[in-house]
Amino acid sequence: MKNVRRCPRFRIARGSSGLIPGILILFLFSPECLAQEQLLPVIVEGRGGYINESGRMVIPPQFFESHPFSDGLALVRKGEDLHLTDSRAGYVNPGGEFHEIPGAGMLGEYREGLARARFFSRHVFLGTSWCFIDLNGSIVIRTEYDDVGDFSEGLAWVELRVHILFFLISDTFGYIDRTGAPAIPVQFEGAGNFSEGLANVTLKGKKGYINHRGEFVIPPRFDGVGLFSTGLAAVRIGDRWGFVDTLGSVVIPPAFEDARPFVDGLAAVKSGGRWGFIRRSGETAIAPQYSDVSGFHQGLSAVNIDGKWGYIDTTGALRIRPQFDYAMAFWDGAAMVEVEHRRGYIDPTGKYIWQPHN
Repeated sequence: MKNVRRCPRFRIARGSSGLIPGILILFLFSPECLAQEQLLPVIVEGRGGYINESGRMVIPPQFFESHPFSDGLALVRKGEDLHLTDSRAGYVNPGGEFHEIPGAGMLGEYREGLARARFFSRHVFLGTSWCFIDLNGSIVIRTEYDDVGDFSEGLAWVELRVHILFFLISDTFGYIDRTGAPAIPVQFEGAGNFSEGLANVTLKGKKGYINHRGEFVIPPRFDGVGLFSTGLAAVRIGDRWGFVDTLGSVVIPPAFEDARPFVDGLAAVKSGGRWGFIRRSGETAIAPQYSDVSGFHQGLSAVNIDGKWGYIDTTGALRIRPQFDYAMAFWDGAAMVEVEHRRGYIDPTGKYIWQPHN
């Protein structure tokens, strides 16, 4: 395996976590990245396990739910049967060690060493509370917010709702730091993660971007926005998308029906109901012709051609013929594909690392 790092090991800090018994309800997760150790989640006969990039089973199938690694840990659920009341939620490390998080109603993937967690109150009528746990599973931040986001660039967005009886009086967003202290006061109608020093927020129905101090760098004037990537972000003005730089200057005029971030120097854009790619100059690199695309990663993009997915390179040349019912972007030399509701993995040549399994 490439880029192998020492596996995180679980250490229980007795009496310090404050975890309480409860029932698992739901996982919160985002399948956007794989572990640095390059372990891939697979399903065999209804149970999840993990293989390495060569297709060798490293963690045997045993989980009812198994998600990609992040920060060296993967969110999983295991138990004797599928009933939620008989299952245990927690995290597994690349060595196969499982650490349960008792009492968790919701768990998120780790980001910057912290994961969102929601625990049931000891008293039903007191509801639940959002916390953040560290890599040992210990609660390090307790909040009174109604919702929280993942940490990005040292800050996490938080949502505060105020009710009188059954009426919502206010619903505002702000940010906290890694100590749980307010970093940017709750004041926005919506908030997103930070990327390249900027986060998108909503104020008076329009979207703009703030810096880590909560100052507007790009005033709210857009109807839709995306994350910054390589100095550019997709923005929507009316019903058309274009791109702005970190100062808010429009560098690619809004002319597209949809747009996605720049990766590998190219951004996916939709025109005439079809997806293609443009360069940072705004020039067309690959003409719109696909029903859908994944966007480029590691020089390849999944594309949908007549209902089947294959892969093209940055010149638009077809590298892996359309043959899959669904396909995702490449990460660390592997891409997940689906055939007849069965998932497998391929390498950049199209060779199976792991044949599709049930």
